[in-house]
Amino acid sequence: MINRFNPVLPGLMLVISWLCGNNAVYAQLTVGPTGMFIKGATTISVDSLVLQPSADVTLANLSITHTATPVGGIGGNSIRRVYTFSQPFSFTGTVGLHYAESELNGNTEPVLAFAYKRASDGVWITTTGSAVDTDGNYITETLAAPPILMITATSSSVTLPIVLRFYNAREEAGKVRLEWQTSLEQDVDRFEVERSEDGRNFSHLTSVKAANVATGWQYTAYDNHPATGYNYYRLLQYDLSGDKKDLGIRTVWSGAGNNMEVTAYPNPATQAISLRLRPSGEEPLHVMLFTAQGALVYSEDIQLQPGQSNYPLQIRTMPPKGEYFLRITSGKGFNRVLKVSIQ
Repeated sequence: MINRFNPVLPGLMLVISWLCGNNAVYAQLTVGPTGMFIKGATTISVDSLVLQPSADVTLANLSITHTATPVGGIGGNSIRRVYTFSQPFSFTGTVGLHYAESELNGNTEPVLAFAYKRASDGVWITTTGSAVDTDGNYITETLAAPPILMITATSSSVTLPIVLRFYNAREEAGKVRLEWQTSLEQDVDRFEVERSEDGRNFSHLTSVKAANVATGWQYTAYDNHPATGYNYYRLLQYDLSGDKKDLGIRTVWSGAGNNMEVTAYPNPATQAISLRLRPSGEEPLHVMLFTAQGALVYSEDIQLQPGQSNYPLQIRTMPPKGEYFLRITSGKGFNRVLKVSIQ
């Protein structure tokens, strides 16, 4: 429902849509590329969100939408009225929000405060200067906000969600380094990292105790023995309450198996060719022998065995004398090409 709205200005398109299932009406303000000019101290109100910029401002390529889904936090949640900006929105001036008592969602009305999601890092900021009219169900505050993506209201005692500033995974010296940083923490017990080779079946890799500091913390963990090929790492957050949050999955291609040394001997060869592997793995290898012109003359699959490092190739008849290329591959990304001479 639109409570108040100034006459539609050039470049402004107002769209109203209905969400099926709850008969709620959500207004959407969409400003096209031609822009909408708002003179300083002019009030514009869309679906109970009231903006009064302190200086002239032009809106362009911007949509403002409203949802009744609250933002979850520590010690509670936001009210059931959350506004989202389609792109970072900078605002200096007075902001107001009309709400219904049914939207309070357990929040204490006299201590309501605005909260906005900062665009630069996704951190939720709860303000400290909000004024609440409990009779009129209206909250106002003067803001000089950095670019924001969302805005709502919540009890001043509620901390809106822990925000993951980043979560990265990369290969480093045969290991996988996992790094993540939070923006703030409260009542968090630990973080756990799970690993998978197929992206579906995960197993525990490591646990890291949470720092629980208001300014957030940076964490590092390692997978010292990644599988050759794709490795999937899921980061989980466990709160002291027992709640679990999935913070995302990162994928790393690891060439860990490429650290295996392979040599062909004797070289030059006369009657037989063998492979020596250091260290030996346990995955199957596919071996192919090519002429210098690229013609395949022999292939063989070898099942590696723990502790075994020497594998004679089962070539019944040695090819004619000349230069050849021996290619050794595996299904997990191992790939080596060796030059061999046959005399």
